[in-house]
Amino acid sequence: FCTEYGPSGKGPSCGPWKDTVVFQANYRAYKTFFDELYPELKPNGFYIAGESYGGIYVPGFANALLDDPIPGLNFKGILVGDGLTGCKPVPGKPADWCIDLDNVGIFKYPNTNEGPWYDIEFFHGHSQFSEDLYRRIRYHCSEAELRTSQLSPICTSLVEEMEEEIGGFFVYNLENTCNYDIPSHASESLFDSRSDFDQERSEKKSKVDKIFSGDSYGMNHALRARRSLRITVKQRGSGTSGGGAPCPGNVMNEYLSLNTTLDALGVPDDMNFLNLDNGHGFDYTSDQTRVTYIYKKLIEAGKKVLIYEGDTDACGLQTPVIEDIFVPYFDNELKLKKEKWRPFTVDGKKGMGGYVINWAQGQVQFVSIRAAGHLVPINRPIAASVMLNSFLRDEELPRYSTP
Repeated sequence: FCTEYGPSGKGPSCGPWKDTVVFQANYRAYKTFFDELYPELKPNGFYIAGESYGGIYVPGFANALLDDPIPGLNFKGILVGDGLTGCKPVPGKPADWCIDLDNVGIFKYPNTNEGPWYDIEFFHGHSQFSEDLYRRIRYHCSEAELRTSQLSPICTSLVEEMEEEIGGFFVYNLENTCNYDIPSHASESLFDSRSDFDQERSEKKSKVDKIFSGDSYGMNHALRARRSLRITVKQRGSGTSGGGAPCPGNVMNEYLSLNTTLDALGVPDDMNFLNLDNGHGFDYTSDQTRVTYIYKKLIEAGKKVLIYEGDTDACGLQTPVIEDIFVPYFDNELKLKKEKWRPFTVDGKKGMGGYVINWAQGQVQFVSIRAAGHLVPINRPIAASVMLNSFLRDEELPRYSTP
């Protein structure tokens, strides 16, 4: 609703946006919220949290608060899950030169990473293609080459062969089993007959899909391409998405299409809701480079930092990718005192939640959640709850008890 075109305007009517403009718009929203609307909330501990592109936004929002603090606001720190980190600045190249989110899930490069190195190691480590092919890739292609998008013809051919061997997968969680090609008649035989609720829900879904036309781009494009292989979601569940989590449905889109929801959000009746992924559909430029310097500012200002990753995230932002960026940075650049990688549990015994590295007596944490994908709380809600509560309460994550 940012121009004279009003709520019915299309995406471009909002004018040009970029990361740094979003940072400032968000800061102004915080100022209005805390200074004018709810000043009584300022003493409460305030954290900024986000996932995915939140890896750019959350540090950017925090940086604006560091540069121009809101008087009286008890800003405590940030939490970022499976987040982008931005590209290292290179003279003559755009800020996002090493990233192309339209390539996520389709083995074209760059995607969330400049080259296929992490995809190769991730999918091989999860036994998704043959040992023979892996050995041929490592024989013909150096790690240095695989970390770039400039591949030789033979390495390009081998990566294409890898894609063929891997087949279908859910880009947000490799262990998600909700998207395979099961014919409708076979699906019907596996589960109870559909209730009237299921039929109504299916009809609503077809209407909602028309509203969210932005799914033709970026990560949503990869998801859309794989939806044609996904079985129909049943009311009582149709399997698991990995790690014991139920298969997701279309709840968010349905929820946002309800009149009661839109009324509660104060959205005008004639609004044009656009689900635009990766900046497509409106004028957006990514202009934030590598965000590590903001983490340095946060840590030096005494703010807490939690970086958490799902180890089955198949979109290129899983544990090793982000670990390779932040662990050397905290170790070598900031020279923080570190407690090495260790397992943590959800019960203080043997119920594994994942792994943690601590710096500066817990002020800074890197957490890897076992069997979680891009959206950690969906796949491992109990482990996510233990992680969040421990971080907010300044408590260490429960240790593993050796049998």
